[in-house]
Amino acid sequence: MINSKTQAVLDGYIEKAKSSFVRQRQMQKEWDTEEAKHRRGGARQWPVWVVQLICELLVNGTAPVAVPENIQTMYETLYGVKPKELPDVSFVRRCRKIIEVIGETLAAIRLGDAEKWDQLWTDATTRRQIPFTALIIGMISDDGKIDPVVVSSCIFMDEEQSETQAAGIVEKINSLKQRLHRLKEVMDKHCPNKSSQIPRPDSININKLGQGGNIMTDTCNTARKIRRILVDEIDGAYDYDCMNHLRNVWFGNMEKKLTRELNQEMRESIDAIDPRLLVAFVADMSPTCRPDTIFYPF
Repeated sequence: MINSKTQAVLDGYIEKAKSSFVRQRQMQKEWDTEEAKHRRGGARQWPVWVVQLICELLVNGTAPVAVPENIQTMYETLYGVKPKELPDVSFVRRCRKIIEVIGETLAAIRLGDAEKWDQLWTDATTRRQIPFTALIIGMISDDGKIDPVVVSSCIFMDEEQSETQAAGIVEKINSLKQRLHRLKEVMDKHCPNKSSQIPRPDSININKLGQGGNIMTDTCNTARKIRRILVDEIDGAYDYDCMNHLRNVWFGNMEKKLTRELNQEMRESIDAIDPRLLVAFVADMSPTCRPDTIFYPF
């Protein structure tokens, strides 16, 4: 027999369940207006809440091909019925551009609000003969630590020359001005009383590094030339070698030297090993000496 207190709790949950069905959202495309519904050539669109859900799943690392099935599972779990429609994988992949725009807009706000930029870090690589560059700008926070802002993890370049890459970095930073300009237009339309909180587009200026900021890259010749080009353009900035790369350069040369010494000392033993076994003697310092896997013998 259920007592009155337990019955009250059950009744509360029943009422919540009923109210959730009253507010149930329909998983299907919608017309923008009633006029568009009856106009020839009109097309339905997914509502904003569906796009937000897709972006949230993508940001949390869900593969695009898995997003539709995950949405179906969540919808059936919440409402107990199957969704009328589901976004296809092609639409999910297009939503990645929305995430990129949101990320660049947030980065533009952070960089625009900062009085100065303390560090610019960039690195480049190639995949299938296509060069692309990562760009991070950091500001020193109140606790003295670098607060990094990822401007882009993949800036595609026309070529690998230093001049082209330096120009691409400046162009990418300047493109953030358009994000602030567009955001202000939207805020003026929907939240005019808060649009004044948006930084001005001209607050995105690479010369904010000119107050003692450092430009950091790895130690290859191309990267060093990029630094020199940017430092010449920004009065008051300094260039600096990445300490992680310097550490690896030092360890790499030490390993080569130790390997040569090791092979000389063990030449007789090495010659006694059958060459078909493909045995090599190499000094590897990474398990014991590098900071990410440092070993303390005490």
